[in-house]
Amino acid sequence: MYNALWTENALEDIGGLDKSVARRIMSKIEWFLEHFENIISHFSVAFKILCQGESLIKS
Repeated sequence: MYNALWTENALEDIGGLDKSVARRIMSKIEWFLEHFENIISHFSVAFKILCQGESLIKS
């Protein structure tokens, strides 16, 4: 699993948010980190297709 590196500014910004909003943001970031490999592999395939000049949309 990947980890996020937080800047001091990011931590201050998160700390200034409503607690429920901050929890939702942190939850989304945790989900993204847990699924990073799958997300990157999908983008990698799409990028390769686009570089070959093919359409991503099947007609």
